[in-house]
Amino acid sequence: MKRRGPPLNALQAFVTACEAGSVREAARRLGIGHSAVSRHIQALQEWAGCRLIETSPTGVVLTEQGQHVLERASPAFATIRALREDFKPTADVRGLEIWCVPGLSARWLAHRLDALRSILGERTIIVRPTEQMPKLAEGESDATIRYGPLPDSNPELTGIELCRPATFPVASPTWLQLNRAPNGPADLPAATLLHEHSDEQWRRWLLAVGVVSPQIMPGPRLWYANMALDAAEHGQGIALANSVLAEAALRSRTLVSLTDRAVPLDPYILLTDRRRWMDPIIVRLRQWLITELTRFNAVGT
Repeated sequence: MKRRGPPLNALQAFVTACEAGSVREAARRLGIGHSAVSRHIQALQEWAGCRLIETSPTGVVLTEQGQHVLERASPAFATIRALREDFKPTADVRGLEIWCVPGLSARWLAHRLDALRSILGERTIIVRPTEQMPKLAEGESDATIRYGPLPDSNPELTGIELCRPATFPVASPTWLQLNRAPNGPADLPAATLLHEHSDEQWRRWLLAVGVVSPQIMPGPRLWYANMALDAAEHGQGIALANSVLAEAALRSRTLVSLTDRAVPLDPYILLTDRRRWMDPIIVRLRQWLITELTRFNAVGT
């Protein structure tokens, strides 16, 4: 029986870890989790039937067999990257691709496509709702809008903070009619809270307003902010919103704020490949985003 070739995803993870010098940096470059890179490398070692890589406090250390695999595989992936650059369509043909966190994509950006088109001209706008980090230096996306701090240091990327909005709990009028409204932040942990992928944001917000979180915080996990806010609008519980995502719902009264204790948590940021920061299309996108989002900055930020 003919033996199958090595798993290509695993081989790519191995080569990237070797080139990057660490599994963690490989995960960042590939836009996947640290544990996923480790699983890929383990799968490649199982295919090879031997150890290829060791980890140490100083980073990745190759075994003799691992060095052999790297010498054979690295040029192949370099050729693939070069081929992708040779056939990468120009920005005018493929339009402008933006990877954006799902909450902002669904509840803000999707409602402003006409305005965005007006400043981008005839380009096709491609919006991908995702929390995954694109390989900006390899042209996987033109820009990404994320929620969280700017990266500490990455020579390939540059970015800017767009706004740091106020964050506060919200619920629907229907939920408030059927449930006892909390008298203040201290009452919130006893209510039905709607979480994203974890309870971390609720814990951070409660700590910021001086409330100690209980050890266990029950409530549905809905992964993305837009899912939690949609559920809140349908009377399923209390969600944590920010002023950008909740603006339209507060105006239409499908959601109401439950407290005046609004605090900023994280910023929305724009990241691009450093080489493209001054491209006219990126400049227009950046200026438009700053103009539209700066007004959501929490007071005092």
